[in-house]
Amino acid sequence: MLMVSGYSGTGKTTWAAKSPTPFHVLFEPQGLPSVAMANPDAEVVVIRKYEDALNVLQALRCGAQTELNGQPAFKFKLGGRTTKPVVCQTVVIDSLTELQEMALEHYSRGSARPDFAVWGQVQGDIKSALSDLRTLPVNVVCLTLLNDSTDDNGALLKCEPALYGKAKAFAPRYFSGVGVATKKRSKSKGTVYSIHWDADARFVTKKPPAPAGVDFPAKTTGTLGSILSLLYPGVNVAKSLADSPDKAA
Repeated sequence: MLMVSGYSGTGKTTWAAKSPTPFHVLFEPQGLPSVAMANPDAEVVVIRKYEDALNVLQALRCGAQTELNGQPAFKFKLGGRTTKPVVCQTVVIDSLTELQEMALEHYSRGSARPDFAVWGQVQGDIKSALSDLRTLPVNVVCLTLLNDSTDDNGALLKCEPALYGKAKAFAPRYFSGVGVATKKRSKSKGTVYSIHWDADARFVTKKPPAPAGVDFPAKTTGTLGSILSLLYPGVNVAKSLADSPDKAA
């Protein structure tokens, strides 16, 4: 299970949409064009209210392992759809920031100052969601926005996932890998999108555990599939037409 944080425009949604056969849980409809351009075949559900998110999480809990073209996959029945079950190889939550904000709005019922009971419900729901996602037999990618703090001179002090309260501290612990998405302009290469997995102490990062003999890099510029290929070299689940190592993140 991987977590990637980043500012708007750093390619998080595009990067995740290029994952192997994704089921993309999208909390902002504005992200639909990015998903469609990155992977026209991606299965997408747009979350418009908190009950929708809870229904999707429940559907995922009831899913089961299956195969897709001879590769490991995951299937589940999404409520309200009369078609056959959804079959995917990656579940994308885009993003945890919006999920928590939606939960807060749901429990506070518009209150400008939520009480401790509301915060407890919100944090409990986020922990429950992450615990359940971690047990799924499928690749899981969760995205978040990024918040930073600076000193009086504007120097960067800390960059953290854009989550409220204790969630910014406990959420990364659920993931085997935590990265930060960046975008940099280069005269020779144009715009270069990267995921940093081992940045300095100002950033919340964690290199995914790699198998023996695999030197996982501190920074990657390939897509999610190429990263999964490094972590699981014997599993073809990381290879698909929409996801190859030579494509930009």
